[in-house]
Order: sequence, then structure tokens, then C-alpha cells
Amino acid sequence: MGTPGTVVGGRYVIEGLLGQGGQAVVYRVRDRDGTVRALKQLLPACAGKKRLRARFENEARILSTLRHPNLVQVSDVGGQDGLPWFVMEFVAGGSLADRITRDGPLPPDRATQALLQVCAGLEAAHAAGVIHRDVKPHNVLLGENDTCKLMDFGIAHDELAGLRTRAGASLGTEGFMAPEQAADAASVDGRADVYGVGMTGYVLVTGRDPLQFVQGRVDGVPRALLPLLTQATEDRADDRFASVAAFAEALRAVQAGAPTDPVRVSPPSAPPPAALPTSFLETPPGAPRSLTSLSIGGRQSDEDHRPRPAYRWLVGGVVSLVVVVVVLAVAVALGLRG
Repeated sequence: MGTPGTVVGGRYVIEGLLGQGGQAVVYRVRDRDGTVRALKQLLPACAGKKRLRARFENEARILSTLRHPNLVQVSDVGGQDGLPWFVMEFVAGGSLADRITRDGPLPPDRATQALLQVCAGLEAAHAAGVIHRDVKPHNVLLGENDTCKLMDFGIAHDELAGLRTRAGASLGTEGFMAPEQAADAASVDGRADVYGVGMTGYVLVTGRDPLQFVQGRVDGVPRALLPLLTQATEDRADDRFASVAAFAEALRAVQAGAPTDPVRVSPPSAPPPAALPTSFLETPPGAPRSLTSLSIGGRQSDEDHRPRPAYRWLVGGVVSLVVVVVVLAVAVALGLRG
């Protein structure tokens, strides 16, 4: 079926291959009205596997019902030669993962804007009862003017249609998958997607594997974003932002003017820098509380990377001075009695 010139569904002419994964292939096709689109088809080797076929059909069904500028739009669903397919808008800019690989980490303002757009798409999905469960840079395509479009809802579940994952099953991508999802993918809610967006943010601003954030590496993360990304990726779902909307609100506060210069920390064996700016000790406007407890996987908290504040020395000096004054006052009083 994948030969250029092959007509699918009586209207889509295959022009070439866009990509292939372990379960599906994506072709560039031209509609009969001349519009270039993308057609995703389940691979023949997977067509006979009920669970894989169900996931593919689930993705087609979900995307065909969602309409939002930050979600890839599906325009047609069908099947040919026993293989299900669906047609999507053609997004020419590649994925966020491709962009990071090619150009390196994004500037803080661009990364924040990308996260806001992903949150907007997820808000629409969550409002329809759909949890994505696999948010990562690889699943965010870049359209015109670098508009982010979330795709690949293959392992999403639709709360309105019922859970589609057996209890106790783990489903997702390591590093981007929330702890509760790793334990039981059927039990998650929208906060699992908050976790995925948070880890995606870490990758966008550092270009590093998300597991390095779990392990405590925060150098290069913009100061204003660090507490937000940390809260979004807390181990316990109850400690995260309550929704992607709440996460987006905090991101907009950062976008409105909080400092975004990157954090620089020394390796664990080296002493802390002598003079980090004191603004690092302050919570950016609109940001969540300063995090002082350990998080998932032993990740160090924000507090672990902060220098000792100078006011502690000042307090110690004042206390010493007060003690000396009291002693002198007592000595003088005793002298007068004598």
C-alpha cells in the first residue's frame, strides 16, 4: 500500500514516507482537492494484535472528536486491505525533540511559550475527559509560526468512554511518566499529564534526559522556571499543580516578567559558589511555594542548591552584642550596690 501513487480511501494519493515507528507508518498524501495531509496506518504485523489495534483505533477516535489549534487535527478515518488508517493535518516543522536535537535547548521565553501551548491543548483534551498519558517533546509537532501541536494519543484513555488499560498495567515513556502511572496507568488523572509537561519543560531548557532532573541535576534551568518544573514533577500527584490550567497560570506569571537567567550549581564534591545572586532565594511572582522537601528518586530540592544567606551572620552578631550589653548592665548594677 505504501507505494507512491497508491490511492487510499478513494481520494488520498501517497507521495512518500514521512516516518515509521514500531506500530504504525505515516505517509505524506495529497487529497483530491490538492491539500497535502498526513496519513497514519497501522503496520500489517500489528493489525492482528487486538491490544495494538485497539490503541490505534482509540487514537483515531479521540483525535477525530477533539478540535483545538494546539492538537493535531484528524479529518478522516478508514481502513483498507484490513489495515486501519486515519488522516491528519500535515505539520511540516518536525517535533520539539527534533528541534532540540538540531539546535540545542530553547531560550527560556520560547520554552515557556511552547509549554503554554501544550497546556492549552491538554486543557481541551481534559475538558473532553481525555488523559494523554504520553506527553513528551517527541509528541509535540511544530506547525506554522512554531505553533505547538500535541499528537499521538495512542495510549490515552477516555474517562467518558471508560478505562482502556487493565488495572496495574504500566504504560508510558520512562522519564516522562508520572510515578502513579508507572504503578497503575488505569488510575491516573490529569495530574499525570502535568508531570509529563514538567519533564518536557526540563528537556526544552536543558537539552538533557529527564532522568537527570529526577537525579537532581538543575544547572541550566532558568531560575524562575525551576520551582514550577519541580512542583509539576513532584512524586505525589497531590503535591503537583492541581491541573494543567493551574500550571499554565504559573507559567504565564513567569512569562510576564520574572527573571529567567539559568541556575548554575557546582558538582556535589565542590564547594558552593561564593556569591550567587540573592534573587535566587526569592520566589518569582506567581510561582508556587519554595520547595524544601526531597522529591521523586531522591532529587535534591531547590533549597539544596542555595547559598547560606548572609542575614544569618548578622543575626548572630546582634545576639552576641545583646549578651555583652546585658552582662555589663548587671556588673554596673552590682558595683553601685557595693
